[in-house]
Amino acid sequence: MKVWRSAGLAGVAVGLALTLSSCAYFAEPPAGMEQADDFIALPVRAWLLRNDVRAITVAGCLVEPCTARVGVGVFEMTGAAASDIARAVADPERVRADILRRDREDRNPQRRTVETSVAVASVTIDGARGFTIRLSRADGSRSAHGIALTRAGGSGTRVILAVADEASLALSAARQVAGAYLR
Repeated sequence: MKVWRSAGLAGVAVGLALTLSSCAYFAEPPAGMEQADDFIALPVRAWLLRNDVRAITVAGCLVEPCTARVGVGVFEMTGAAASDIARAVADPERVRADILRRDREDRNPQRRTVETSVAVASVTIDGARGFTIRLSRADGSRSAHGIALTRAGGSGTRVILAVADEASLALSAARQVAGAYLR
């Protein structure tokens, strides 16, 4: 029995060592966040989303001691992805229409019973262009609020996405991070 425990502990130790070494670093929460120490940051350096999308930081404050759930991501886009986000920012109503179209076309019987409400609005904050979005059930329940802010630069288009249970929290998170990443 002792041999099994020792082998089991050794296996766990090796597994942890491999997991930690594969990250190659400890992820940092987004710069500029007021509650940065409470955020859980994902190790995104090795993420390959698409050839034209690079994750810079992705983090969330989802449990205690956070007073509200907030998620923030910062991405750099080039090529087709940069063109896509530029079109979305220029006309957020297209984003709304696309979400509603996908909702209508969804064939999952459980999701078909839920009617989605989507509201969007253009926004400019400190020279960064973007849009806000609210997704909820048609009765207004279970809402999520988001904001996308963009700024084109020398190496591509930087994009900040923030999502929260309340619109003011998503906006606040986006503003805080924009100061560090959209200069």
